[in-house]
Amino acid sequence: DAALFRAGDRELGTNAVISPFVLNDNIIDIVIRPAARVGAPAEIVAVPATRYLHIVSEMVTGPPDSTSTGGIALDTSNADGSRTLVFRGRKRLGGRPGVVTYQVLDPTRFGEIALEEVLGDEGIVIGHRRYPQSGPPYQATSQVAAHRSAPFGEAAKVTLKVSQNLHASLIPYFLAGHVRHDPDPQAGFDLIRTQLLSLGLDPEGSVQSDGAGGAVLYTPRFLSAFLVAMARTRSAGAFLRGLPVLGRDGTLTFTLPRSEAAGHVFAKTGTSLSSDQLNRGQIVNGKGLAGYLDTKSERRLVFAAFVNNVKLGAGDDLGLVGDALAEIAGLAREMVR
Repeated sequence: DAALFRAGDRELGTNAVISPFVLNDNIIDIVIRPAARVGAPAEIVAVPATRYLHIVSEMVTGPPDSTSTGGIALDTSNADGSRTLVFRGRKRLGGRPGVVTYQVLDPTRFGEIALEEVLGDEGIVIGHRRYPQSGPPYQATSQVAAHRSAPFGEAAKVTLKVSQNLHASLIPYFLAGHVRHDPDPQAGFDLIRTQLLSLGLDPEGSVQSDGAGGAVLYTPRFLSAFLVAMARTRSAGAFLRGLPVLGRDGTLTFTLPRSEAAGHVFAKTGTSLSSDQLNRGQIVNGKGLAGYLDTKSERRLVFAAFVNNVKLGAGDDLGLVGDALAEIAGLAREMVR
């Protein structure tokens, strides 16, 4: 239902548009390949390919010893709601394909065009009558098909395992529109606060203005109390199965895979970065790891470990910060009896 809430806000991690209708996570990957000879236009294709995006390549193939430059030079709207992208620059001959991630500006129109194309492939032609973006819910008499999505526990698993920011950002909006029938995401945050209070938690230990973590602050005490409360709910099993596992899967796949703690720590990662142009580096505003760990004595503990304001130089690896947090969890596994 494209009228469930107002679309247009941006997810703070990937800059994807938050919308009630989501196709391909509201992004299109644009693959750029050099031609077979110098001076020929570079090959540029969109994945998925739809009429929503028209690509004009003014990017040329440069000599093998040149540097690839350029990208999207123009992004304009067309009368039918589609977009035209003009690429300019140079792609080095023999160079590896490059990928530009394009954030779809009008997810609803993107979905309409894609649906028309899929139906057209099956010989079904639909008229170009636009449905209203607001008004009463769709009536059962107008239904032509139905799709039952996976249970929310499975959707949460995808969100948590790979840190799918758009899916997480959608939650307050969906709660507001679907449960409260209110297009304002504030209604969703009000529901979340009510739920936290029902679990015996004090929301004053947190600050939250988005669903994915781009505008949040938590104390370790609050997050630990939240994890304890979640372990006592009927959703505990689904929540635990959704968390990345140290050294095994999700965002922790490559974190300390040879550690004795690998496979015994179930935790969510979180990272906030800013650039440090003066020193050609970065500053880790905050990085956290919180979840559950099983000790050698077969006790299950909750933990929350955060670091803030860590300066990284040009050659420093962000992974070292994550490894340090994971090592803290590993030490707890060894020390607690």
